[in-house]
Amino acid sequence: MIPQVKLIEDVHRQASDRWAEAYQRWLDKVTTLSLGALTLLVSLQSTYVPRSPRGLWLLAFVWGLLAAGVIAGMLALFGQARAHTLFQRRASAAWLQLLRAPDATEVPSPTDLALAVLSVPYVPSKPYRVSAAIAAGSLALAVVGLAVFAGWNLLGGP
Repeated sequence: MIPQVKLIEDVHRQASDRWAEAYQRWLDKVTTLSLGALTLLVSLQSTYVPRSPRGLWLLAFVWGLLAAGVIAGMLALFGQARAHTLFQRRASAAWLQLLRAPDATEVPSPTDLALAVLSVPYVPSKPYRVSAAIAAGSLALAVVGLAVFAGWNLLGGP
């Protein structure tokens, strides 16, 4: 059996696809965790907030962080989907432009077509990348804030 030779473009595309899928799953999990935590904290507040709580403002801040994380995560997921759609449009345009080139005397090789597609960037724009960082950061800060609130009320801090 003859081993199949992969073009470097195929390897690059497969790696890009795996990275995009992993990034999408990560964003989805961060958003889901933030939404789940916010839902649980708000619905079960009568069971974990003491009668005379200390630092109630911290709990409200944690809720705000989780809400901001959900909104930022949804925005980042939208940006990922938008980047994928724009990539498909631009890659198709680059491919068609190569096929319709006026100086083309023969059909372009698969390598030429792959290079035309690989020249198109597949990166969400900066506001969406910042939203992903905000989603992850707000979840991390909310967990820390919730731990501080619990410690403050359970251990009798200052």
